[in-house]
Amino acid sequence: MKRIKNLFWKQGFSATSLDDIAKETNINRPSLYAAFGSKEEMYLACMDLFVKDMTTMAEQALKSAPDARSGLINLFEGAIAIYTNNNVARRDKIEVPLGCLIACTAPSEAFYSERIATVLQKAFAELDASFSDALSRESAGVASIPEEQRPMIAQMLGTLLNGIGVSARAGASAEELNQIAVHYIDCLLPPPRS
Repeated sequence: MKRIKNLFWKQGFSATSLDDIAKETNINRPSLYAAFGSKEEMYLACMDLFVKDMTTMAEQALKSAPDARSGLINLFEGAIAIYTNNNVARRDKIEVPLGCLIACTAPSEAFYSERIATVLQKAFAELDASFSDALSRESAGVASIPEEQRPMIAQMLGTLLNGIGVSARAGASAEELNQIAVHYIDCLLPPPRS
């Protein structure tokens, strides 16, 4: 499944043919159909796998941190590493980061597929929920955010992370993206004064 996921991540849904998948996996087309039913089913399974991996990373980043601010920074650093350092493809002789599988490949397909649109909406909602959980933790800085504003701020953090995923694919460096994330988090939850 990982090879199929990486192929969709690199090429997107529409540009990836069943022949590409068969070649990448050394599985013939009839066997692929028998296992998955359709290319869309394969793509949906890959999206689901990516969401689970990102959710696990986010939960670990948030829970292992001493406070919400540190947890958010850990989460963004982890996501940026996935978007840039850990997943690259070669274009001509240049390594190109793949960015976020969901944010970079699913939006254009959501227009044509209600099922992809549903998974995309669910992925964004789960991301917002992770941020909302972080902002629910009573810690330095969080108490200064009015409770009624926290859901909107969680959505803003989700939008920022999706934008970072797209910026990574466009070639922004991990260093640039981490600076953007930390700056934004510092605006929300200023670091404690020493």
